[in-house]
Amino acid sequence: MAKRSKPSETSIQAKIGRNKREEWTSSTGVKVILKSIPPLLITSLNDKFVVPKPPQYSITTVAGDVEVYDHDETTLQTPEEKKAWAEYQQKLSDIETEITSLTIKICLVEGMEVVDKDNRWQDWIERMELIGIDLPTSDRAKDLLFKETDVAREDTDIAHILDRVMALTGVDEATLATARASFQDQVESNEGSKDGDTTTRTED
Repeated sequence: MAKRSKPSETSIQAKIGRNKREEWTSSTGVKVILKSIPPLLITSLNDKFVVPKPPQYSITTVAGDVEVYDHDETTLQTPEEKKAWAEYQQKLSDIETEITSLTIKICLVEGMEVVDKDNRWQDWIERMELIGIDLPTSDRAKDLLFKETDVAREDTDIAHILDRVMALTGVDEATLATARASFQDQVESNEGSKDGDTTTRTED
């Protein structure tokens, strides 16, 4: 009998929030307070996604019974099976990427307060208007964009915020490691896309 495959675990589990806070300075020199967030905000992400079932195959026993098993990487034989497995893995990856992106947004919105925000806020607005960026009308959406473009500009900033807010919230280490790895995969994927851009510019 073939060994059943186990779908990647995409759920995020958190213990009861500890209501902890810590001060940190971003790469742009902005002081912020990182804090724990309501665990339900994180665990509710599970309800937004349905983890797909792995592709299956069947075998007929000597007695004539048909038994169905989940595929894993060792049971793929035909091109069709390999294609179905690749599509399944891509769906898992897409879900993991989306969960990580939403988790980062939650951490920025609920898990980070900017210290002395007023000192940078107006300057940031003027700079955005100068370069033609249309700012959101919602104050909360505008605040998120401010954090994304002026406070946490670098991937290292986002990685630190994700790591510390999740830890302060009480997320278990295994899940935290998965979130770190998922974010790093996104960073490497984005860097790979940039490296793969072969567009050349010619001089007139």
